[in-house]
Amino acid sequence: MGMVMFHDLFPEVAKRETRVAMIPPGNPVPPDTYAFVDFYCVDPGCHCRRVMINVLVEGTGRHLATINHAFDASNADDVLGQTFLDPLNTQTRWSDPLLRLFLELLQDPDYSARLMRHYRLVKDAVDDPANPVHRRLAGVRAERKRAPRPWGRPVGRRRGRR
Repeated sequence: MGMVMFHDLFPEVAKRETRVAMIPPGNPVPPDTYAFVDFYCVDPGCHCRRVMINVLVEGTGRHLATINHAFDASNADDVLGQTFLDPLNTQTRWSDPLLRLFLELLQDPDYSARLMRHYRLVKDAVDDPANPVHRRLAGVRAERKRAPRPWGRPVGRRRGRR
């Protein structure tokens, strides 16, 4: 199934604990409030110890950057290997300064611990078939199936082909 927004699985916790940053004028990104929305892998048995962060403009939901962060650095000096702009997902001209801001936010031990706690909540829930989070995951899967395809036609066999 891949990555799922923490809010889809634990909405009450996410409402209280999603990190936001208010950027005043005079910074590399436009003044606004930005939400750092965390996504986690929900594949059973996968213990990748990663989080993907989508940086959104809080009022509009505009997606400005996607940051990939590993909880364990393979090398203490290898910050870029641990935290980087995800090349497969949305990036904008503000992605680099938002990555720098995220790296600053990670210096807060409470925020860093919060992301790890969210990861553990998701992994423990996914690995337990009796956990009620599986009903929410089923809803996320159903919603993805109902979502219109950006190219306007369903996936699968084309008409006239056998």
